[in-house]
Amino acid sequence: MWMRILAILLILGGWALGGTLIAWWLLRSGFDTITAILLGGVAPPFVFFILNALVGSSRRSDR
Repeated sequence: MWMRILAILLILGGWALGGTLIAWWLLRSGFDTITAILLGGVAPPFVFFILNALVGSSRRSDR
């Protein structure tokens, strides 16, 4: 049970850290504050899925 709680906390922590880094990068790139916050909150799972698909496809081609 506690492993599930730990896994959920790690996922949420990764989402928060990833969202913060994305929002910071968008602010530095000239986006306005609300856009950076909204994209930073929504983008981390999509970034993860894209990276996972890229890494997964390269691993499949290595076989």
